[in-house]
Amino acid sequence: MNDPSSDGLLPDGMTLDDVSMRQAHHILATTRMQLEVAQRTYEAARELMDRKLRSIEDKRDLAISMSDALSAIRPDKARMLYNFGLTSDYAFGQITKADLLALPKIGASTVRDVENAGIQFADVTTLEKNSWLIEVAYDSFIDDSPIAREQAELAAPMTARNLARYGHVRHYRASRLLHAPKELNFFELANAAIQSLGYENNAPHAFFLDGQAWSPAAAYYPGILSEQGFTGVGTTEDTPLTVLKEGQEFLLVFDFADEWHFRCRVKSETFGTPDLEEGIWVANESGWMPRRPGYGPGVAINELGEPGRSGGSRL
Repeated sequence: MNDPSSDGLLPDGMTLDDVSMRQAHHILATTRMQLEVAQRTYEAARELMDRKLRSIEDKRDLAISMSDALSAIRPDKARMLYNFGLTSDYAFGQITKADLLALPKIGASTVRDVENAGIQFADVTTLEKNSWLIEVAYDSFIDDSPIAREQAELAAPMTARNLARYGHVRHYRASRLLHAPKELNFFELANAAIQSLGYENNAPHAFFLDGQAWSPAAAYYPGILSEQGFTGVGTTEDTPLTVLKEGQEFLLVFDFADEWHFRCRVKSETFGTPDLEEGIWVANESGWMPRRPGYGPGVAINELGEPGRSGGSRL
């Protein structure tokens, strides 16, 4: 059996006693080179993502400038409505006034500005509803004391009765309303949900569509976990969000060691850009997350997908 501390570095059947110092130096040097190559690849991928985001933003800004309706409202509202598929005056004419008022952060003043721009709303909706609004929520008592941090026990949920025993127990509540095109899959939803809550998606995840953790009859794991014995009804990569229904509640479990549980609910069916370029983005958000053991504190995500103020994040 391999030395458990080698973490897969030693060939099968080899133990620590079988490794010479020369071999250990070689393994370390090779691993360091692989790490540097991976870091350069990661930086190139980030640059590719940044260029793509700038391209999308340029396309969106051009469309806003050419639309009387979008040009007549606040820039932040215009960007959000564009992301909802209202990319032109013609698109506004395919929805009802009630449709517009039903969107997050849209009130009577925005509707009035659109109407003053000469837009006549439809009597019957004809714009395709190709996306979901999915609420992802966290609600738990967490021991946030220095001792608990040192012992990496932050992720252990605590009940209200612990408040009298622990002076640092805090009640954390956080919610993110995600706009998710139906054609995307659960792997993409997990990545967006975890990032929107301020965490790095660097641990296993699973969805349970019956809302019960570890329920084998409704489990969806990433395909790569099948090698470790995690098999369910399907994989998160191969299961599209079209299997969901309006009003459905389900569970996302992140980081199997600490078991972060996020309650998900399909709030409504909604509009989205036809080309799906916007991917999954944050339509609304509230609350803060506790820090993960070994990581920085949970944060909100700003419009650029970076830590900061809330509102309209693209992920």
